[in-house]
Amino acid sequence: EAMRRKTAEMEAELRTKTELAKTKAESEGRIRQERANHDLIMEKVRLEATEQRDTVLKAIADGGKIMGEGISHYLQDTTKLRNTALAITGIAAGVYTARTSIGVAGRFVEARLGKPSLVRETSRVAATQWLHSPVTTLYNAASAFSFSGNNNKAKDALEGIILEPSLEQRLRSVAISTAHTKQNKAPYRHLLLHGPP
Repeated sequence: EAMRRKTAEMEAELRTKTELAKTKAESEGRIRQERANHDLIMEKVRLEATEQRDTVLKAIADGGKIMGEGISHYLQDTTKLRNTALAITGIAAGVYTARTSIGVAGRFVEARLGKPSLVRETSRVAATQWLHSPVTTLYNAASAFSFSGNNNKAKDALEGIILEPSLEQRLRSVAISTAHTKQNKAPYRHLLLHGPP
């Protein structure tokens, strides 16, 4: 029995040594293979990088050569140079002329069709205003007509106030024009009152 145990221990020890040797040999083989493959992979990467660099350099050289030939042919052809200069000059002149003529035309239309500020602020009604907004213009005309019959309301504002006749006439005129301005929703003019109260 002791012999059997000793034999079993020896077999286990031999098996362990064999397994260790086998594992060591496999790992060393893998390492050698990876080193060999690594050298091959690095060589392949170097070759690909060299090819790509050569391709890019050749493409740049070819592009530069083609561009240089094209520019030299263009600069040697006087007809093309003259046509290019004329085209650029024509485009610049066209843009400048169009911009200037649009400004002149706009000022002309504004001068002919636009109303001066004094006319815009008064209660006169133009034909273009009738065409632009007939309902509003008709309403304003009707209210102005009805207001012109009631001028006494503006005169009544001075009732009971004793003034010099010339001052009273001027204040009545101011009161009437202020009432008209308010009714027509127009901007008020500046008014300066001076002198003794």
